[in-house]
Amino acid sequence: MTSRVALVTGGAGGIGAAVVAAFEAEGTRVAVLDREETSLGSFQVTAEITDPGSVRDAVDRVVAQAGRLDVLVNCAGVATIAPALEIDL
Repeated sequence: MTSRVALVTGGAGGIGAAVVAAFEAEGTRVAVLDREETSLGSFQVTAEITDPGSVRDAVDRVVAQAGRLDVLVNCAGVATIAPALEIDL
């Protein structure tokens, strides 16, 4: 059986890194998408999560390299304290 392929955004640290480790423990191939390079995961793609084109290109690179994408986990985040309607992409 071919292992699943997961993409974890924000996978270089914190909760994202724990998700990467959990997937790898069960045999899932994990692509780590983050702004910074990391040694975690089966392979890595860098992207700026606030740039839709950058994220789209990163997903395309994952599919090109792994041949598929089965699972997406969004762990990337930033802390912004402001009214929701005042926050841009």
